[in-house]
Amino acid sequence: MLGGEEARATDFDLFRDHYPDTAVFINGLGPSESTTALQFHADKNTRLPGRQVPVGRAVAGTEVLLLAEDGNEAGLRGEIVIRSPYVSPGYLQQPELTARKMRAGCFYTGDLARRLPDGQLIYEGRRDAQVQLNGRRTELSEIEYALTGQQGVEQCAVMLCDSPAAHDSHTLVAVYTGAADRQALRSALRATLPAWMVPGRIVHLDECQLDELPLKANGKTDHDALRAALPLPGTADHAPAGDVPEDSDEHAIAAVYTELLAVASVGINDDFFALGGHSLLAMRLLARLESRLNVRLTLADVFAAPTPAELAAHVRNLPRQA
Repeated sequence: MLGGEEARATDFDLFRDHYPDTAVFINGLGPSESTTALQFHADKNTRLPGRQVPVGRAVAGTEVLLLAEDGNEAGLRGEIVIRSPYVSPGYLQQPELTARKMRAGCFYTGDLARRLPDGQLIYEGRRDAQVQLNGRRTELSEIEYALTGQQGVEQCAVMLCDSPAAHDSHTLVAVYTGAADRQALRSALRATLPAWMVPGRIVHLDECQLDELPLKANGKTDHDALRAALPLPGTADHAPAGDVPEDSDEHAIAAVYTELLAVASVGINDDFFALGGHSLLAMRLLARLESRLNVRLTLADVFAAPTPAELAAHVRNLPRQA
């Protein structure tokens, strides 16, 4: 039986490898404010929906709702709200928190979930894990679930970090464990997430000189400790520079990368986002390249071709403006 921390497909793999055929795998969600509310039961023949372990269905005597921000039924995705006679009456000497979380006999958990076709719920992180990224509200848990759904990713954490390339700006950083290829992950995320939600840096945990993701006393990822262990941008977390720019387009693009990203040099295979770039800097990149190369590029072009070599190859196929 698992609970407290989110269960991963790797946990279910361990269950199948080490327990007898008669064993039952149970994963659940049970906040202190309501005790166990959801449970998922499986045996060795159960097939998981991808690489995620459901938290299951409501237990007897408990009703679980998925509500949108406006308080109405959300349908497929929303906040887990628990209605049960076992819901706590409130928090000791914290009337404001009680009023916000305990309403009309319900406990508003702050946990997000998605409903599967068979009615079971998949946990999708905390509502308070939302951050503001360059003016857009971003759910870090949505990015983490896109990552953990990729083959070769065992665990991951996504954080908002200060951008080394610009003051008062931020970039998304993803740290993962497993054998997945970084560039393959970036391509997969571009195919499944909006461009502005694709992490600017994707770092393997080995590059942080850590054996495992750091945890707080409550078992949650310690993002502060993980940020402190990140390698400097432009060192381990991007492909080697390789060849130096050869033609005028590659030279111009690499030069603008150097200016905007505050790095000493850029090779033709260096990724704009891996070096600390983000969507706002990409807009400045477009303006400078339009001026220097007399071409009109879009933000989608930069996400699709983030290296000088790739972007130069794309530029060669564009008409030059007078």
